[in-house]
Amino acid sequence: MVSIADSVRCIGAYAFYDCTRLPDITIPHNTTVIGAEAFSGCTRLTKVTLPATITDIGSMAFAFCPLIEKVHYSGSEMDWNNIQIGNYNDHLINAKRFCVKKSET
Repeated sequence: MVSIADSVRCIGAYAFYDCTRLPDITIPHNTTVIGAEAFSGCTRLTKVTLPATITDIGSMAFAFCPLIEKVHYSGSEMDWNNIQIGNYNDHLINAKRFCVKKSET
């Protein structure tokens, strides 16, 4: 199990690159940026939990993660649509997404 400190604001590029034994990841609530290829090649990653504070997910941050099935996001669908998501994050984008907050209409 990987534990990321709550004080982490940015997960750097290649931080968990090719961690093939990582089954799930929870990004701390203070994190705003996930760098390019941060989780690229995490081939066993099935679940990603993201805070509403995320504003930017770098290119290929979740590339080559074909098993991602679920994304738990603490914001709303509207918040999700405002995140800058770089290229080649299709597995993250196409996973079943669970938004905690309801979008305001």
